[in-house]
Amino acid sequence: MISYCQLLFYILKYIIFFFVIFVQSLHETDDEASIERTIYETYYPELVATFTGNLLADIMLYPLETILYRLYLQVLLTTISYIASLRV
Repeated sequence: MISYCQLLFYILKYIIFFFVIFVQSLHETDDEASIERTIYETYYPELVATFTGNLLADIMLYPLETILYRLYLQVLLTTISYIASLRV
């Protein structure tokens, strides 16, 4: 089961990815698009966009993930404490 944080992470990652690719394509002229591109010119923009998307999504969602994991832990500890008190 995918949690909401993971789903939000993937959505943010791909929104940022496509935004970075779009911005990079704006800087490319028509003459550069018609010339045969090297492997570096082909894959480097996607690599930068992927790295940027992952990094910014992690930075944006870190506080939310921390709060949710602490709440999960608190609920778990409360449940264990309640079950332990029933046996006494």
